[in-house]
Amino acid sequence: MTQAFSVDILPTQEDADADNKVNWFHPKCGWIQGDWRFPLYTDCTHWAKLPERPAAVDPEVAIATSFKVWISSLPTEFDASTVALLKTGFRGGWRQAKAHKP
Repeated sequence: MTQAFSVDILPTQEDADADNKVNWFHPKCGWIQGDWRFPLYTDCTHWAKLPERPAAVDPEVAIATSFKVWISSLPTEFDASTVALLKTGFRGGWRQAKAHKP
């Protein structure tokens, strides 16, 4: 759980995340992400540190990596045109599986 601090004690740069942001609390708007140096609205009452964001995996990198693992598991060497065709099918299957994931 995140600890909220009163604006009587303003955040420092060490309290900010990698993008120099903290959460500011406004009584009418709720929590709003903004620069650590100043609240977005003058009547913000509290601030809190933002949790670290998880690293996002590029789907294209994930597909390419999975394809390399899959193709290397097959006992046959394929020429470049066959690999390109298999890659197209693999990519389509990957996207279909992601689209229909429960």
